[in-house]
Amino acid sequence: MPLMKRITIYTIGFVLMTLIAAVNFVLFVGRLAPLRGRWIPFLVSLPMVALGGYVGWATGRGLGLSHDDAVEMGVVVSVVSGFLLLVFFTL
Repeated sequence: MPLMKRITIYTIGFVLMTLIAAVNFVLFVGRLAPLRGRWIPFLVSLPMVALGGYVGWATGRGLGLSHDDAVEMGVVVSVVSGFLLLVFFTL
């Protein structure tokens, strides 16, 4: 499989896994303490977004990408996941 196709598949997979992890984390924290409003659940989900970006970066290095390309993959995962969570929690 060509490298760009693998990178695309991995990036989409990491975005989906980050979204699932963030929503599950918000539901878990919501059981411990009530989360009111629209912005609080989004803010609670941000650590999972950062973790998803880190995992995307680390896996990008494992795919044989250069450091800069792996950083770009991690940033794309974080930005896309953060935007989708912002839309999900605030609309």
